[in-house]
Amino acid sequence: GAAMWSAAPPPQAAPQAPPQVAGLEVSGCQHANVRNIVTGGFTPYGQNHGRPVYKKDKQVDGVDVLVYFWDARDGPMFSGWWFGPKVGGDQ
Repeated sequence: GAAMWSAAPPPQAAPQAPPQVAGLEVSGCQHANVRNIVTGGFTPYGQNHGRPVYKKDKQVDGVDVLVYFWDARDGPMFSGWWFGPKVGGDQ
């Protein structure tokens, strides 16, 4: 009789866990008022334009402080890392 052969399906790659994003610590600002807002520990808080967003561990005067990346879609002057109370804010 004829033998039937079946090929085993190719092994599936294990799903990749998203990379772990470390927090960051901001220090060393010369302007006293800005220093109080931006210095301290920040924890990963989502993504924007393909980069992590970080949220300060403690609010400042009841307001969240975020660090986020903005790409060049609005021109090179706006591209880079920013601090603000929300992603894409105008402050």
